[in-house]
Amino acid sequence: MPAYRGRAPLNWVLVNGESETGVTLHRMVKRADAGEIVASQRVAIAQDDVALTLHHKLCQAARQLLNSILPTMKCGDIPSVPQRESDATYYGRRRPEDGLIDWHKPVSTVHNLVRAVAAPWPGAFSYNGSQKFTIWSSRICPDAQGALPGSVISVSPLRVACADGALEIITGQAGDGITVQGSQLAQTLGLVAGARLNRPPATSGKHRIRVLILGVNGFIGNHLTERLLNEENYEVYGMDIGSNAISRFLLHPRFHFVEGDISIHSEWIEYHVKKCDVVLPLVAIATPD
Repeated sequence: MPAYRGRAPLNWVLVNGESETGVTLHRMVKRADAGEIVASQRVAIAQDDVALTLHHKLCQAARQLLNSILPTMKCGDIPSVPQRESDATYYGRRRPEDGLIDWHKPVSTVHNLVRAVAAPWPGAFSYNGSQKFTIWSSRICPDAQGALPGSVISVSPLRVACADGALEIITGQAGDGITVQGSQLAQTLGLVAGARLNRPPATSGKHRIRVLILGVNGFIGNHLTERLLNEENYEVYGMDIGSNAISRFLLHPRFHFVEGDISIHSEWIEYHVKKCDVVLPLVAIATPD
Protein backbone atom coordinates (compact mmCIF):
# COMPACT_ATOMS: atom_id res chain seq x y z
CA MET A 1 0.00 0.00 0.00
CA PRO A 2 -1.05 2.69 -0.66
CA ALA A 3 -1.54 1.06 -4.07
CA TYR A 4 -4.29 -1.54 -4.45
CA ARG A 5 -6.39 -0.61 -1.47
CA GLY A 6 -9.73 -2.39 -1.29
CA ARG A 7 -10.77 -5.91 -2.20
CA ALA A 8 -9.03 -8.73 -4.08
CA PRO A 9 -5.63 -7.02 -4.50
CA LEU A 10 -4.03 -10.40 -5.25
CA ASN A 11 -6.24 -10.84 -8.32
CA TRP A 12 -6.14 -7.22 -9.43
CA VAL A 13 -2.33 -7.04 -9.58
CA LEU A 14 -2.36 -10.03 -11.95
CA VAL A 15 -5.22 -8.62 -14.03
CA ASN A 16 -3.17 -5.45 -14.47
CA GLY A 17 0.03 -7.31 -15.32
CA GLU A 18 2.06 -5.97 -12.39
CA SER A 19 5.57 -7.30 -11.77
CA GLU A 20 5.56 -6.55 -8.03
CA THR A 21 3.11 -6.51 -5.14
CA GLY A 22 3.52 -6.93 -1.38
CA VAL A 23 2.03 -7.31 2.09
CA THR A 24 1.42 -4.45 4.51
CA LEU A 25 0.74 -4.27 8.24
CA HIS A 26 -1.08 -1.03 9.02
CA ARG A 27 -3.13 0.66 11.70
CA MET A 28 -6.92 0.39 11.47
CA VAL A 29 -8.81 3.61 10.77
CA LYS A 30 -12.32 4.42 9.57
CA ARG A 31 -11.30 4.60 5.91
CA ALA A 32 -10.50 1.26 4.29
CA ASP A 33 -6.76 0.49 4.14
CA ALA A 34 -5.83 4.12 4.84
CA GLY A 35 -4.08 3.70 8.20
CA GLU A 36 -0.42 4.43 8.90
CA ILE A 37 1.96 1.70 7.75
CA VAL A 38 3.68 -0.29 10.52
CA ALA A 39 5.67 -2.61 8.23
CA SER A 40 5.62 -3.88 4.66
CA GLN A 41 7.43 -6.33 2.44
CA ARG A 42 7.67 -6.40 -1.36
CA VAL A 43 6.91 -9.55 -3.35
CA ALA A 44 8.07 -10.09 -6.94
CA ILE A 45 5.51 -11.46 -9.41
CA ALA A 46 6.97 -13.92 -11.92
CA GLN A 47 5.59 -14.13 -15.45
CA ASP A 48 4.37 -17.66 -14.78
CA ASP A 49 2.69 -16.79 -11.47
CA VAL A 50 -1.05 -17.40 -11.24
CA ALA A 51 -3.41 -16.49 -8.43
CA LEU A 52 -2.63 -19.58 -6.33
CA THR A 53 1.17 -19.37 -6.62
CA LEU A 54 1.07 -15.67 -5.79
CA HIS A 55 -1.19 -16.44 -2.82
CA HIS A 56 1.48 -18.82 -1.47
CA LYS A 57 4.18 -16.16 -1.97
CA LEU A 58 2.12 -13.56 -0.11
CA CYS A 59 1.42 -15.94 2.78
CA GLN A 60 5.15 -16.63 3.11
CA ALA A 61 5.93 -12.90 2.96
CA ALA A 62 3.31 -12.21 5.67
CA ARG A 63 4.89 -14.80 7.97
CA GLN A 64 8.33 -13.28 7.45
CA LEU A 65 6.96 -9.79 8.02
CA LEU A 66 5.28 -10.72 11.31
CA ASN A 67 8.32 -12.63 12.54
CA SER A 68 10.47 -9.55 12.00
CA ILE A 69 8.13 -6.93 13.48
CA LEU A 70 6.41 -8.75 16.39
CA PRO A 71 9.43 -8.71 18.76
CA THR A 72 9.62 -4.93 18.39
CA MET A 73 5.88 -4.54 18.88
CA LYS A 74 5.97 -6.67 22.06
CA CYS A 75 8.36 -4.12 23.53
CA GLY A 76 5.81 -1.42 22.91
CA ASP A 77 7.72 0.13 20.03
CA ILE A 78 5.28 0.32 17.11
CA PRO A 79 6.72 2.41 14.30
CA SER A 80 4.29 3.90 11.80
CA VAL A 81 4.56 5.97 8.65
CA PRO A 82 1.65 7.85 7.01
CA GLN A 83 0.62 6.58 3.59
CA ARG A 84 1.23 8.84 0.63
CA GLU A 85 -2.31 9.62 -0.50
CA SER A 86 -1.19 10.77 -3.93
CA ASP A 87 -0.08 7.18 -4.67
CA ALA A 88 -3.27 5.57 -3.42
CA THR A 89 -5.40 3.42 -5.73
CA TYR A 90 -8.57 1.56 -4.82
CA TYR A 91 -10.11 -1.54 -6.38
CA GLY A 92 -13.53 -3.03 -5.70
CA ARG A 93 -14.56 -6.63 -5.31
CA ARG A 94 -14.44 -9.08 -8.20
CA ARG A 95 -17.36 -11.28 -9.25
CA PRO A 96 -17.31 -14.60 -11.14
CA GLU A 97 -18.85 -12.91 -14.20
CA ASP A 98 -15.79 -10.62 -14.40
CA GLY A 99 -13.95 -13.60 -15.85
CA LEU A 100 -15.71 -13.23 -19.23
CA ILE A 101 -13.03 -12.89 -21.93
CA ASP A 102 -13.15 -10.07 -24.46
CA TRP A 103 -11.18 -11.39 -27.44
CA HIS A 104 -10.89 -7.84 -28.82
CA LYS A 105 -8.47 -7.02 -26.00
CA PRO A 106 -4.66 -7.39 -26.39
CA VAL A 107 -3.46 -10.96 -25.89
CA SER A 108 -1.46 -9.94 -22.79
CA THR A 109 -4.66 -8.62 -21.19
CA VAL A 110 -6.52 -11.88 -21.87
CA HIS A 111 -3.60 -13.99 -20.62
CA ASN A 112 -3.35 -11.90 -17.43
CA LEU A 113 -7.05 -12.44 -16.78
CA VAL A 114 -6.53 -16.20 -17.08
CA ARG A 115 -3.67 -16.00 -14.58
CA ALA A 116 -5.63 -13.80 -12.18
CA VAL A 117 -8.67 -16.05 -11.79
CA ALA A 118 -7.17 -19.52 -12.29
CA ALA A 119 -8.24 -22.32 -9.93
CA PRO A 120 -9.33 -22.31 -7.17
CA TRP A 121 -10.86 -18.99 -8.32
CA PRO A 122 -13.82 -19.21 -10.77
CA GLY A 123 -11.73 -18.95 -13.95
CA ALA A 124 -11.67 -16.96 -17.20
CA PHE A 125 -14.34 -18.13 -19.63
CA SER A 126 -15.84 -17.72 -23.09
CA TYR A 127 -18.56 -19.30 -25.22
CA ASN A 128 -18.79 -21.47 -28.30
CA GLY A 129 -22.40 -20.88 -29.27
CA SER A 130 -24.35 -21.45 -26.07
CA GLN A 131 -21.67 -23.69 -24.52
CA LYS A 132 -19.56 -22.09 -21.83
CA PHE A 133 -15.96 -23.18 -21.36
CA THR A 134 -13.29 -22.13 -18.88
CA ILE A 135 -9.59 -21.55 -19.57
CA TRP A 136 -7.35 -22.58 -16.68
CA SER A 137 -3.92 -21.97 -18.18
CA SER A 138 -2.58 -20.25 -21.29
CA ARG A 139 0.43 -18.73 -23.00
CA ILE A 140 0.95 -15.79 -25.33
CA CYS A 141 1.65 -16.30 -29.03
CA PRO A 142 2.61 -13.06 -30.82
CA ASP A 143 1.27 -13.99 -34.28
CA ALA A 144 -2.50 -14.02 -34.87
CA GLN A 145 -1.95 -14.69 -38.61
CA GLY A 146 -4.28 -11.80 -39.50
CA ALA A 147 -7.32 -13.53 -37.98
CA LEU A 148 -10.19 -11.56 -36.49
CA PRO A 149 -10.42 -11.47 -32.68
CA GLY A 150 -12.16 -14.54 -31.32
CA SER A 151 -11.28 -16.68 -34.36
CA VAL A 152 -9.86 -20.15 -33.79
CA ILE A 153 -6.49 -20.19 -35.55
CA SER A 154 -5.70 -23.85 -34.88
CA VAL A 155 -7.05 -26.65 -32.71
CA SER A 156 -3.83 -28.59 -31.99
CA PRO A 157 -2.48 -26.56 -30.30
CA LEU A 158 -5.69 -24.62 -29.54
CA ARG A 159 -5.00 -20.98 -30.39
CA VAL A 160 -7.48 -18.11 -30.52
CA ALA A 161 -6.85 -14.69 -32.08
CA CYS A 162 -6.91 -11.58 -29.89
CA ALA A 163 -6.43 -7.92 -30.87
CA ASP A 164 -2.67 -8.15 -31.36
CA GLY A 165 -1.67 -11.79 -31.08
CA ALA A 166 -3.03 -15.20 -30.19
CA LEU A 167 -3.76 -16.96 -26.93
CA GLU A 168 -2.75 -20.60 -26.73
CA ILE A 169 -5.09 -22.49 -24.41
CA ILE A 170 -3.01 -25.00 -22.47
CA THR A 171 -5.76 -26.45 -20.29
CA GLY A 172 -9.47 -25.81 -20.07
CA GLN A 173 -12.85 -27.22 -19.16
CA ALA A 174 -16.11 -27.45 -21.08
CA GLY A 175 -19.11 -26.68 -18.86
CA ASP A 176 -18.88 -28.72 -15.66
CA GLY A 177 -16.61 -31.33 -17.23
CA ILE A 178 -13.07 -32.27 -16.32
CA THR A 179 -9.97 -30.18 -17.03
CA VAL A 180 -8.27 -31.31 -20.25
CA GLN A 181 -5.49 -30.22 -22.59
CA GLY A 182 -6.32 -27.51 -25.13
CA SER A 183 -6.50 -29.86 -28.14
CA GLN A 184 -8.91 -32.14 -26.26
CA LEU A 185 -11.00 -29.13 -25.27
CA ALA A 186 -11.27 -28.15 -28.94
CA GLN A 187 -12.48 -31.66 -29.77
CA THR A 188 -15.01 -31.62 -26.93
CA LEU A 189 -16.38 -28.25 -28.09
CA GLY A 190 -16.40 -29.30 -31.76
CA LEU A 191 -14.10 -26.43 -32.73
CA VAL A 192 -12.37 -26.16 -36.10
CA ALA A 193 -9.92 -23.61 -37.49
CA GLY A 194 -11.86 -20.52 -38.56
CA ALA A 195 -14.65 -20.89 -36.00
CA ARG A 196 -15.50 -17.73 -34.04
CA LEU A 197 -15.95 -17.69 -30.28
CA ASN A 198 -18.75 -15.39 -29.23
CA ARG A 199 -20.37 -13.45 -26.45
CA PRO A 200 -22.70 -14.98 -23.85
CA PRO A 201 -26.00 -16.20 -25.30
CA ALA A 202 -28.89 -13.76 -25.00
CA THR A 203 -30.67 -14.04 -21.65
CA SER A 204 -34.05 -13.27 -23.17
CA GLY A 205 -34.38 -16.90 -24.22
CA LYS A 206 -34.94 -15.83 -27.84
CA HIS A 207 -32.91 -17.94 -30.24
CA ARG A 208 -31.23 -16.06 -33.09
CA ILE A 209 -31.51 -17.71 -36.48
CA ARG A 210 -28.02 -18.64 -37.69
CA VAL A 211 -27.55 -18.20 -41.44
CA LEU A 212 -24.56 -19.57 -43.35
CA ILE A 213 -23.84 -17.79 -46.65
CA LEU A 214 -21.25 -19.34 -48.95
CA GLY A 215 -20.24 -16.67 -51.45
CA VAL A 216 -21.15 -13.87 -49.08
CA ASN A 217 -19.01 -11.27 -50.86
CA GLY A 218 -21.09 -11.44 -54.03
CA PHE A 219 -23.92 -9.11 -55.02
CA ILE A 220 -26.70 -11.20 -53.47
CA GLY A 221 -24.72 -12.26 -50.40
CA ASN A 222 -23.69 -8.68 -49.68
CA HIS A 223 -27.21 -7.25 -49.77
CA LEU A 224 -28.75 -10.23 -48.01
CA THR A 225 -26.21 -9.87 -45.17
CA GLU A 226 -27.14 -6.21 -44.79
CA ARG A 227 -30.84 -7.06 -44.55
CA LEU A 228 -30.27 -9.85 -42.02
CA LEU A 229 -28.01 -7.77 -39.77
CA ASN A 230 -30.61 -5.02 -39.69
CA GLU A 231 -32.84 -7.54 -37.92
CA GLU A 232 -31.89 -8.42 -34.33
CA ASN A 233 -32.83 -12.08 -34.58
CA TYR A 234 -30.21 -13.15 -37.17
CA GLU A 235 -26.58 -14.24 -36.82
CA VAL A 236 -24.68 -14.44 -40.13
CA TYR A 237 -21.74 -16.74 -40.92
CA GLY A 238 -20.02 -16.27 -44.25
CA MET A 239 -17.16 -17.47 -46.43
CA ASP A 240 -15.74 -16.14 -49.69
CA ILE A 241 -12.39 -15.66 -51.40
CA GLY A 242 -12.58 -11.88 -50.89
CA SER A 243 -14.16 -9.32 -48.59
CA ASN A 244 -14.08 -6.02 -50.48
CA ALA A 245 -17.89 -5.76 -50.77
CA ILE A 246 -18.61 -6.77 -47.18
CA SER A 247 -15.78 -4.96 -45.38
CA ARG A 248 -18.29 -2.76 -43.56
CA PHE A 249 -19.66 -5.82 -41.73
CA LEU A 250 -16.36 -7.34 -40.54
CA LEU A 251 -16.52 -5.80 -37.07
CA HIS A 252 -20.24 -6.35 -36.63
CA PRO A 253 -20.81 -8.54 -33.52
CA ARG A 254 -23.32 -10.78 -35.34
CA PHE A 255 -21.25 -11.27 -38.50
CA HIS A 256 -18.65 -14.06 -38.59
CA PHE A 257 -16.51 -14.22 -41.73
CA VAL A 258 -13.72 -16.47 -42.95
CA GLU A 259 -11.83 -15.58 -46.11
CA GLY A 260 -10.98 -18.64 -48.17
CA ASP A 261 -11.88 -21.06 -50.95
CA ILE A 262 -14.78 -23.41 -50.17
CA SER A 263 -12.94 -26.26 -51.90
CA ILE A 264 -10.16 -25.98 -49.30
CA HIS A 265 -12.11 -25.18 -46.13
CA SER A 266 -14.42 -28.19 -46.21
CA GLU A 267 -13.99 -28.85 -42.47
CA TRP A 268 -15.10 -25.31 -41.57
CA ILE A 269 -18.10 -25.59 -43.90
CA GLU A 270 -19.14 -28.98 -42.51
CA TYR A 271 -18.95 -27.61 -38.97
CA HIS A 272 -21.13 -24.57 -39.77
CA VAL A 273 -23.63 -26.52 -41.88
CA LYS A 274 -24.36 -28.52 -38.71
CA LYS A 275 -24.37 -25.41 -36.53
CA CYS A 276 -26.55 -23.09 -38.65
CA ASP A 277 -30.30 -23.09 -39.17
CA VAL A 278 -30.21 -21.89 -42.80
CA VAL A 279 -27.52 -22.60 -45.43
CA LEU A 280 -27.35 -20.48 -48.62
CA PRO A 281 -24.78 -21.68 -51.20
CA LEU A 282 -24.45 -18.61 -53.43
CA VAL A 283 -21.05 -19.39 -54.91
CA ALA A 284 -22.51 -20.57 -58.21
CA ILE A 285 -24.73 -17.51 -58.64
CA ALA A 286 -23.15 -15.00 -61.02
CA THR A 287 -22.62 -11.40 -59.96
CA PRO A 288 -24.47 -9.00 -62.31
CA ASP A 289 -22.37 -6.66 -64.47
